[in-house]
Amino acid sequence: MSIEENQLNTLLQLAGCAKISLDEVLKDDTTMKEIKTSLENKILRTYHKHPVYFSESENSYRTYIKDETKPDKRRAVKRKKKEDLEKFLVDYYMEQYLDKTRKNITLRELFEEWMIYRRDETAAKAGTIRKDKIDWGKFYRNSILADTKVADIKPIDLIRFFRKVTKDREYTRKRITNARSLLSGMLSYAVEEEIITHNPILDVDFKKFTYKPVENQSDNVFTRDEVKKLLAYLRNIHEPYSLAIQLAFCLFIRIGELKALTQYVRCV
Repeated sequence: MSIEENQLNTLLQLAGCAKISLDEVLKDDTTMKEIKTSLENKILRTYHKHPVYFSESENSYRTYIKDETKPDKRRAVKRKKKEDLEKFLVDYYMEQYLDKTRKNITLRELFEEWMIYRRDETAAKAGTIRKDKIDWGKFYRNSILADTKVADIKPIDLIRFFRKVTKDREYTRKRITNARSLLSGMLSYAVEEEIITHNPILDVDFKKFTYKPVENQSDNVFTRDEVKKLLAYLRNIHEPYSLAIQLAFCLFIRIGELKALTQYVRCV
């Protein structure tokens, strides 16, 4: 039996709600419709404790579901057809199950979901997403935060995390800013998805952390005499790196721009 991705996701959700493994569901040679019906029946047997009955006076099928706002903590629901009422009940318990599962999502699970969301639903470039994956691996993948429920992450947890990361001055402010932006993007997405109501990283003061000093760029500047000597030396060396360095000094362009130019020349 061939199962498409969207069908598999539906089965996974139904199986999770019914509290049985997908392997157990798929062990028999049954159709998708039979599997789905079996799971829905299991959900009703597991969660729905009130009888479903036919009311002749209302000419409809009735039952009760939990409602804490009512005096007797329940409310009546009814449908003309029994199958419509059962479908409502399955959807009702599925929504409760998914909402509970959503609230228990960990930062690691959120990252995977956020990567797919950015790839498929936003204008984020592949290079940006690749850099985010590198930063995730560098700072978060093996940290205690990764397997913490997103709803349980508090500002103090982030303060302790970044204080530990920066205490040895191993990273520049820019590198930590990139790591912070990654985490902030994930948590903002969690707010949008109503997993949390507030992004806790907004309450963290990053000015309090220590960073690796930025190197003095003046040490990398050539004097006029040094430039003349270097160009004179390279003038008789006819190989790509020599030509590239001479061109960079003549045009005053950055390394990235020079690489892009060489790639363009090759294409031409």
